[in-house]
Amino acid sequence: MGYEWFCGHRFNVAPGVLIPRPETEELVREVLACAAEMSCETAVGGGGVAVSDAGNVSSADCRSAGAEKLRILDICTGSGCIAWSVAAALGEGAEVAGCDISATALEIARGQQVGGTGSEKIGGEGNGVNVNFFECDILAPQAEEIIAGKFDIIVSNPPYVCESERALMQRNVLDFEPELALFVPDDDPLRFYRRIAQLSGRLLRPGGKLFFEINERFGTETLEMMEGMGFTGCRVLQDIFGKERMTVAQR
Repeated sequence: MGYEWFCGHRFNVAPGVLIPRPETEELVREVLACAAEMSCETAVGGGGVAVSDAGNVSSADCRSAGAEKLRILDICTGSGCIAWSVAAALGEGAEVAGCDISATALEIARGQQVGGTGSEKIGGEGNGVNVNFFECDILAPQAEEIIAGKFDIIVSNPPYVCESERALMQRNVLDFEPELALFVPDDDPLRFYRRIAQLSGRLLRPGGKLFFEINERFGTETLEMMEGMGFTGCRVLQDIFGKERMTVAQR
């Protein structure tokens, strides 16, 4: 079909990226709720936070006039569905960036012309919704230099399927989605989480939040790893199917 709906927007997809999934919409909603809370911290009389099923935050504009924009980074961005959805919901209240090792994925992410009806585009000059996509091998020693700057929120849905789980996967995944975005070695299932957490310890501002989508098998291990790195408030969140699918931690 060449597209999938995600957070109320139509995203172009191709064999070079993962197909957006409903569980990841839940991750976006968690990020947006956090962003809305951060935005309201400096606003006088900032009220509650309402996040719709489409991923929109009604109180995102309560950040006080002149306040610095939130900076949000999506690592392993793929199709850009997380980054674009966050940028669309927060508008001019945030600067959003996304990085990936795959040039093919970045081309797809940069080219998204997504909207609620399939005709109204999100990205583009003049509408206040833009994402800075750039290439970065997150495992490389120079990754921190490439990313640079400080962020309020870092979010990632990195590869997390163990090689031993390959035999259990459906053909529509194995035949049409990139192995680069799916698999990790059985002997190092937290490879990307460990590296991203290490970088986040330096890239996040004090009080900044780190969000992961995870393999349900490794929720406890992921939390223990982040706690061991000094993160606080570490929690595992369940998805709509009752599986441990997300984690959140604070620097």
